Amino acid sequence: MRSQSPVSSVDSPSFMKPLIKKHFELIQVIESNYRLRDIEAGALKKAISACNEQIAIAPEVAQLFHQEFEALNQPSTKDNKQPLATPVVALPVHTGYTQLAIIREQQARFAEAICLCREAQALGWADDWDNRIARCQQKQKKQAANS
Repeated sequence: MRSQSPVSSVDSPSFMKPLIKKHFELIQVIESNYRLRDIEAGALKKAISACNEQIAIAPEVAQLFHQEFEALNQPSTKDNKQPLATPVVALPVHTGYTQLAIIREQQARFAEAICLCREAQALGWADDWDNRIARCQQKQKKQAANS
C-alpha cells in the first residue's frame, strides 16, 4: 500500500494532519526544555534537538499552512461559509528557527544564527529576522575585530 504524502490531502483541517500536530508538539518540547536549560542537565541539548527536528519539517509545514489559509480564504458552498474578512496569508513565528537562532547568537555562533534567520525568512516564517540578522552581523564584525 502506497503511503500518502501528508501535504497531498487538504480535506481535513490542518490541526488534524500529523505533520502539523508534530510541529505544535515540538513547540512544547522546545519551550519546556529551553526554560529548564540552566536547571536540568541535558535540557538545552533536548531543546536544540527539537529545534532541529522542527526546522527539518518546516518547508512541508509551511506548505500545509498555506493550503489551509487558501481554504479559509475561499467561500464554501458546502456549509454556506463565507471567507474570512481579513485574509490569512502570513505564516506564524517558527519557534524552532527563532529559538535556535537565539541559542546560536548566545553561543557567539553568529554565522549559524544568520543562516537560520535567512532560511526562515526565505520560507516566509514571521519574526523580526532583519533586525536579528543585523544584530548578529554587528556582533560578528566585533568578534572578528577582537580576534
